[in-house]
Amino acid sequence: MRRAVQVLVAVVLWVRTPCSAQGSPLFRLGTGEGASDEIFTHLSAVVIDSHQRVIVLDGGEHHLVVFSRDGRRSQYLGRLGGGPGEFQAPSAMTITGSGLIVVVDPAASRLTVFDASQADSVRYQGSWAIPVRGTELCAAGSRLFVLADGGQQMIHEFRVDRAGASIVRSFATPLSRRPSGSDPRVRMLTAQGPLACSPGGDRIAFASLQLGELRVFDGAGKELLYSMLIPFRSIGLALDGPRVTYVWPKEGFVNQVVALLVNDNGEVVVNSVAVQRGPDGSRTGDYEFRTLGPLGAVVNTSPAHSRLVAVSSSRMACVRDDPAPELLVYERTGAGGRLCP
Repeated sequence: MRRAVQVLVAVVLWVRTPCSAQGSPLFRLGTGEGASDEIFTHLSAVVIDSHQRVIVLDGGEHHLVVFSRDGRRSQYLGRLGGGPGEFQAPSAMTITGSGLIVVVDPAASRLTVFDASQADSVRYQGSWAIPVRGTELCAAGSRLFVLADGGQQMIHEFRVDRAGASIVRSFATPLSRRPSGSDPRVRMLTAQGPLACSPGGDRIAFASLQLGELRVFDGAGKELLYSMLIPFRSIGLALDGPRVTYVWPKEGFVNQVVALLVNDNGEVVVNSVAVQRGPDGSRTGDYEFRTLGPLGAVVNTSPAHSRLVAVSSSRMACVRDDPAPELLVYERTGAGGRLCP
């Protein structure tokens, strides 16, 4: 579960009306049964396209798996390697308003783009080197934002076309308000966590995975909110020379932020998990959704049994990680329902 909770599995968009999951999932993926008989090694990211296909990035297998609207596997895209359409260690994926699926590969420092605009198949379009080691990304319409672990600025807006990928602007200086936040080793942790774009691109939200610090920027890169998530039990940090080591408590749990949703009016939904380690090293977790207003005040909270990884206008996808990644796809209808029941 360690890596599964460390990656934001997909960019998800928050709308004013909450999601509603009615009854049982439409289908499940990752069970090794049924029409897809798929087992995921490491479920890194998920998107749902305009044709209601579910596209899964399996980072452990270095490929994308495309499932039809009824959950049947239809395509594999990519493989391990350094050539066009190949991956070394893909970590995140998003989909633009025009139907372009963008995958970021920090090991290769590049973006790989697939076209999902056609109903018959998803097609490889190109791979382009970028000057940062991006780890997460999100899209708002045609705007693409990449989170890079390290450097003077950690969020970069890219322009991607058939000629390549180029940086439009960079913003968000890494920082932490923890007592040890000025230590450069701790600052590296402030750029690890989920990234989300609002539908109109007016808000870009980021939350540190382990530190429980939420930051919201406008579309031009101006910081609008810096908030500490309370209550939030951060993992311990041991500073040993150039190394930073996570220190798990002998008893109890730690919180981790696994997904974000953000609206253009500044509302943010934080999806977190309380991770507890057993005597044998196993990990279990209880999930929570917390809605924050534009000033960071908590509006409401609700429990969940899985983590949200993708949302479209008609569907949402959630993941249960224990004992193996299982993807549950729900229909979104009505208002007032829970996220990832």
